[in-house]
Amino acid sequence: MVIGMMKSRSFKLVSISDDYVSYTVFNGETIFKEKTKNIITKNLIDFFSDEEKDKIMFFSSSIQSNSVKERRTLAFTILFALYIISFMCAIPLSQNKIILFSTVQPMGIFIFPLTFVFIDSINEIFGRNLAKSSVYSASLALIISAFFISTSYNLLDTGTTKGQAFSVVLENLPKLLLINSLCVLVADSINNYLYSYLKSFFHGSFLTIRSGISTIVGQSIYTVIWISLFYNKTLNINNMITYMFDNYLFKLIYGIAFCMPLTLILVFILKKYIFNISLANQK
Repeated sequence: MVIGMMKSRSFKLVSISDDYVSYTVFNGETIFKEKTKNIITKNLIDFFSDEEKDKIMFFSSSIQSNSVKERRTLAFTILFALYIISFMCAIPLSQNKIILFSTVQPMGIFIFPLTFVFIDSINEIFGRNLAKSSVYSASLALIISAFFISTSYNLLDTGTTKGQAFSVVLENLPKLLLINSLCVLVADSINNYLYSYLKSFFHGSFLTIRSGISTIVGQSIYTVIWISLFYNKTLNINNMITYMFDNYLFKLIYGIAFCMPLTLILVFILKKYIFNISLANQK
């Protein structure tokens, strides 16, 4: 359904010049006009056909200079690394629980929501295709990590004090990594599709709204999947629902208060770094 929504928001090129691109939304009659440079910097070019992309890029050769390409590569590498690092830090910590504002939360609660900051920033700056590749790569990385840790755990000597200490940390970690690989594949993919649809719907404007809505939906799906699969044998249904609700509510408040502003700041800084532009037109 979401993919269908995405396709229905494809753009069709009407005319192009050095300064402006005129286009319609698929099956629509209204003609929209946007600066050629903005089509590139907002990654609205994602929503045109491959042939039309080439035409737009031809009129935007100054945007695609070698220095811009190098800065884009560096910025993407940093964002993707932060995306993976956030998972690798938050997931092992989430095995333990802490009391926070009278609620029980996984220990990685302050780190995990940052993953949505980084994937939304990738989607905003580099487009839905790289965001989708990032999600698939993160999911694969978690699966491989689970395999490596599981293999190493089987070699662990649990007869020693140090071995027993390692066993407490590592015993359930492969399972948790595999569950989170599924969560990433499902929740982050839905987040990406919804974010891209809203981006096309708003023609690249209203970053706060787009990021907020997609993250709210993505976080809810992620929360339900990981808690229901990881705690299905250790929590009864009432405690599980309470844990889901408390976990999601905290992430929602934390996301609105900290993660959404961080996304705006990060996108602002990186776009200015890459394209050397002012983002006053971002809302």
